[in-house]
Amino acid sequence: MLRALLSLSVIALAACGSSSTGPAGGAASVASVTVTGAAASVAIGGGVQFAAVAKDASGNVMSGQTYTWSSSSTANATVSASGLATGVAAGPVTISAAAANGVKGSASLTVSGTIKLP
Repeated sequence: MLRALLSLSVIALAACGSSSTGPAGGAASVASVTVTGAAASVAIGGGVQFAAVAKDASGNVMSGQTYTWSSSSTANATVSASGLATGVAAGPVTISAAAANGVKGSASLTVSGTIKLP
């Protein structure tokens, strides 16, 4: 009887194993966000698409995340809700993406003085 009870306890504990969810079965927290751009520079009026990748504390990619995009200087470049940065005026700018829990990553962009003609 004791042996059967111990076996059931071991099985029950094994079923609790680790997963990509956090405490009490909740979603794992974003630990880092990496932002990359299709280019490091853009002309005035031109656009560069940025992408963000979230990872948990173990370094596992967390798909399905939404981000709030921002520009360090909207005088130099604006960024849309989908991560498309548009050059406004010459100068350096940092494009950032923040996950829902506030963790953010960023990448540099330089807007050149050249105007992109349509």
